[in-house]
Amino acid sequence: MSEEWVNNTIEGMREIAQALNLGHCEFISRDGKLSEGLAGAYIPVVGDRANVQLAVLSSAQGNRNMARSLLQMDPDDADLTSEDVADAVCEISNMLAGRVKAGMAQKEPGLRLGLPVFIDGRLEEGNARKVNIVQMSVANDRVSVMVMTNA
Repeated sequence: MSEEWVNNTIEGMREIAQALNLGHCEFISRDGKLSEGLAGAYIPVVGDRANVQLAVLSSAQGNRNMARSLLQMDPDDADLTSEDVADAVCEISNMLAGRVKAGMAQKEPGLRLGLPVFIDGRLEEGNARKVNIVQMSVANDRVSVMVMTNA
């Protein structure tokens, strides 16, 4: 089951990158390791059988670049506050979760989205989940997308 979640997540990130003019989005690799120094937004997607956490994680500069694209900022616009960056990355994770929810609707009807939370630091996944890390390149920034499933 986690394979379908991962595939929907990859396709969702590609669609969001295109819709937000984030630049080219390409799949790099899939592994179980997160790099150090990443921050990003985590959002739960839950249903009768599914308990999934999605996360969009990048470096401080990568998160800032995604936020600037979401807010349609020009290069000469003033820099964003850390709160603005966190809000924007949470919105991107919310958009991703909505896309994944729609993609999984046939297999997992009744999915609900929780509220995204921005975490600047390492989150320990625990032993009870299957963790999939998808490394992507979005507008030349490395973005890690994490899919934690209960199966």
